[in-house]
Amino acid sequence: MFLTFALCAAAFLGCSPDMSSSSSSSEKWRYELVRSLVEKSDAVLLQLIPNDSMPGDTLLAHLGSGVFAWTNPGVHYVLEVESSEAEMELNRFQSVGRKVYTSPRVNEGVCDGKVCRFEFDGGSSLQSWFFALSVENGRKPAPKPRAVRYGAAGTYPAALDLNLVFLGKLTGYSTDSAQRFFAERLSEAMDSLYADAAVNVSLAGRSRGSAHPVAAYAKELVDSVEVYFDVGSWAVHWYNGTHLMLDADELARGWSEPLNGALDVIVVESIDDPGCVGISPMPGYSLVGGTNATVVVGVRTTSSSGAMVDNTIAEIAKAISHETGHFLGLRHTTVTWEDRLVFHDFSIHEDGLSDTPFDPLCDAGIASASASSRAYGTASKRLLPLRYEKVVRPDLIGLAMDESSCPDYNNLMFPYIVESDGTPTLSPSQGAIMRENLSALPR
Repeated sequence: MFLTFALCAAAFLGCSPDMSSSSSSSEKWRYELVRSLVEKSDAVLLQLIPNDSMPGDTLLAHLGSGVFAWTNPGVHYVLEVESSEAEMELNRFQSVGRKVYTSPRVNEGVCDGKVCRFEFDGGSSLQSWFFALSVENGRKPAPKPRAVRYGAAGTYPAALDLNLVFLGKLTGYSTDSAQRFFAERLSEAMDSLYADAAVNVSLAGRSRGSAHPVAAYAKELVDSVEVYFDVGSWAVHWYNGTHLMLDADELARGWSEPLNGALDVIVVESIDDPGCVGISPMPGYSLVGGTNATVVVGVRTTSSSGAMVDNTIAEIAKAISHETGHFLGLRHTTVTWEDRLVFHDFSIHEDGLSDTPFDPLCDAGIASASASSRAYGTASKRLLPLRYEKVVRPDLIGLAMDESSCPDYNNLMFPYIVESDGTPTLSPSQGAIMRENLSALPR
């Protein structure tokens, strides 16, 4: 077994304080703002997502006691907080490995009694942080704000390259000609689906796991065995004389140009989750490999009864396009019960965009039906960086509702793969979020 997790927040355990400083600040009392979040393994870890259209009430309530965030090189960040406070500070505690600096980088807000604004730039590499808003020179957590927006903008192009990686023996797609057909159909579908978003998608590469550039992975990922994906461990697994597992993000490492800057789409036999066709981190951190750098899709899906069902190429292409939307920061237009569990926020019902239709009755129906369609456990409180979103086939999990009654069922980010009228759409606001986040993804 070989598994790796990179960031402190990914370890699902309490991190350790580092008494050295990440900046010129020596105001160690500020660490009390986030001590509980950092050191307690059962603390709720919420994520501040760049260009997020619906941060949620729970995240707002935790901004004074700490939330997780990350920054990329070459990206300018703006945090705007709606608050009546006359003064406010942003404390950024850097996380390196399993250590967290106790002396933060402090940004003084520019406040006008309505909004406090903080601006800063990413460092020389991907960096992870715990952010906390404070008042009275860091001695008190800031009160819950009315709203927040975390904007990110870089100079990277609004274009996306894909690197398809086929793992093991795949039903219907084991031959080179079948994989070429898969790639061609996917490229055609994404060109059509992403036209509304003004995002150009190109296929940069197509390979097998047995040809992975990391020799140790290529040796074990033989073409004759079926490979599956486990959501809980975010790992692919297979049996080749012994049970083997590999962190899915490891498959994004080792590629040379131009594949090093492409989104790695991992194709497996199936995902170990009833009804699930595709899954992605929400959102992706980088296109250069590493944490939160892959999208996964299964050519088959398990029904709630345990039967394996083939997915059509149209369903697979729609799933990859949908999951890539999550990778680029899009939420479901109407949230499911599992969305609420994964993000620890029951205040979020939709994506918050004015140009994606929303019906409260549909929201209630999806929440109720998705909660009863399978037995969900309690989501891990320290799930990061594995905040994920997935797309499922409702016919395979006994979803007890008519999805076509929802006004957003023809949107690409509707949470289920359903028969729709024509090509699924993306709204102008959804396209803008995708382009903003692409501009902030190094490659």
